[in-house]
Amino acid sequence: MARRQTQRRGLFSSIYKPIGKVIRAANSVSTVATKSVKKVVSTGLNTVNRVGKRAAARADTMVGRMMPKKRRATRRRHR
Repeated sequence: MARRQTQRRGLFSSIYKPIGKVIRAANSVSTVATKSVKKVVSTGLNTVNRVGKRAAARADTMVGRMMPKKRRATRRRHR
């Protein structure tokens, strides 16, 4: 079996991904506004996106730690 070059996305990251896309789209729309409004909106949306991504990553980590993982040596023996 080929080795994966990318890491699989966890459950919470998969759920958050569309929300993050909406936030990034709203952020790009805010660039049309005046400079003062753009800066406030952009900062707020970036903060929300960053916090959401981090929370999803932590939740994925917690779920991953609850699930038992096979040891590498065991996998090699069964190939």
